[in-house]
Amino acid sequence: MSNFAPDRDDIVKTLKALTKIAAVTGFEDNLQDYLKSLVTPYASSMQQDQMGNLIASRKGIEGGLRIMLCAHMDEIGFVVRSIGPWGFLYLYPLGGIPENIGPGHWVTVHTDRGPVSGTIGIHSAHLPVSGIPPLFADIGAERRHQAMAMGVKTGDPVTVQYGFKQLNEERVIGRCMDNRIGCTILVTVLKLLAQTVHRTNIFAVFSSTEEHGMHPGNPPAQVHGARGAFVAAQSIKPHFAVVLDSMVASDIPGLSESEQLIRLGRGVTLRLLDDMAIMRPKVKKFARDVAEKNNIKIQESISRSFTDTSMVQLSGAAVCTLGVPLRYIHSPGQVAALSDIESAINMVTGIIQQLEAEPPDWLHNNTPGNLQSE
Repeated sequence: MSNFAPDRDDIVKTLKALTKIAAVTGFEDNLQDYLKSLVTPYASSMQQDQMGNLIASRKGIEGGLRIMLCAHMDEIGFVVRSIGPWGFLYLYPLGGIPENIGPGHWVTVHTDRGPVSGTIGIHSAHLPVSGIPPLFADIGAERRHQAMAMGVKTGDPVTVQYGFKQLNEERVIGRCMDNRIGCTILVTVLKLLAQTVHRTNIFAVFSSTEEHGMHPGNPPAQVHGARGAFVAAQSIKPHFAVVLDSMVASDIPGLSESEQLIRLGRGVTLRLLDDMAIMRPKVKKFARDVAEKNNIKIQESISRSFTDTSMVQLSGAAVCTLGVPLRYIHSPGQVAALSDIESAINMVTGIIQQLEAEPPDWLHNNTPGNLQSE
């Protein structure tokens, strides 16, 4: 499996399709349905839970190792907090939205009746405005009742209106690449596994609500998100887990050479440490050995904030966190290198192959639960 050559055209096709679907944290249903249709042919069984997780399982041998592969579906965005008397929509941010993202951006309000376009209002420099203005969207309504007649309700999710584009043979740009890249990797790995015979029991988790709890402006984490992954991991009780997320690429102007640690095109990153999780030394060595054995390019670094790993670890699993380098995370235009996505796919398949062939002795001591694949 580690010698599998990912189909780059298929990766781009999948990533483009996934970035078109809105999935603000806590509102992942449409993306979940699409992913279910995409991976059902490659799964032994499918499960959806009340947290919004989608779990695609592939059965191995009875009593075999349980491996959890996890990538969150959700994205940052807004919800409609209230509708003002003059038809303006006051917004509430969900997830770690940078402070400079919002005013002036076109947005889509996702209503039960369909999408409604608008823009986040901006106070022109020509106006005598002081202080911090409220966050509001203008959808063209003149009164509250007109906005409501358009189908808008309090609590409707709102996303920035940007798409996806392949910049050249190597790089792509799009909104919510964090973490549709991880979802694309899981889809690709499931396609590969369907062509092989494997003894381990594989649980591919497309998790919900990872971004919820991450504060706007990305200060150190105080409220913990990733609750979807927690529910899934407690059910699966994996022996080993691989969490797939993004990793901030720092190869941009404005940073000193000593801070430019993660670069596009240099391979997937081992996320060794963040605000909520530390990769255990044995797992770190195992991952490095897999990369070396399979000639996979990797980078290593630490990061602020958190991923699903911190919650998956609470199941008792050994967890390896892989981050695909991504420029401008949580912005409307996130840039990634396709070779790094391929590196991550090869890393996941290499880990599975190694766990199949020769699982480390210390993993046999990990008996977190008795749930078997169906």
